[in-house]
Amino acid sequence: MCEQVKKTYPSELPKCYAVFVSNERRTVPLWRQKAGRGDEKLVIWDYHVFFMHNPSPNRCLVFDLDTTLPFPTYFHKYVTETFRSDYALTPEHHR
Repeated sequence: MCEQVKKTYPSELPKCYAVFVSNERRTVPLWRQKAGRGDEKLVIWDYHVFFMHNPSPNRCLVFDLDTTLPFPTYFHKYVTETFRSDYALTPEHHR
């Protein structure tokens, strides 16, 4: 996605991010994933990468090809429904 933005909208590239999520044990739980199980679509990835576009200070969109959430999704909704809180996780699953 970053390459596509670079080719088609180069002025937007400074507002774009490829986000890599993992931890030392490579066990990162994410909810609302297409590969997930159960009603909450939980899956434990060794790592996960998604694209973010932040066109203005109050607007940030997440583009995750693996999510069951709308594509794209606003950052707050994505973080709330995909990552949940580390307080509810065992330490080995902290991001």
